[in-house]
Amino acid sequence: YAPPHKHLPLSLSANIPQQYLTAGVLDRLDLHIVPVLLGGGARLFDNTDGRQAAYECIRIINSPLVSHYKYRLKQQSRAD
Repeated sequence: YAPPHKHLPLSLSANIPQQYLTAGVLDRLDLHIVPVLLGGGARLFDNTDGRQAAYECIRIINSPLVSHYKYRLKQQSRAD
């Protein structure tokens, strides 16, 4: 649990962020993607009931080793 407007790091598994997305409790999402193939992996936006559509990408930073994506909840979604 994180107090309102606090950073809560979620990592290692797609399952935990999926639960937060489905519950609708995230107002911002920072993704750091490293293109390394380690196995089957899990898709972050599977099992989220389409909640990812409520977010807009506000920043992308790319390098050969990592990509950083910052998403925030769209304005009309905040009123729900």
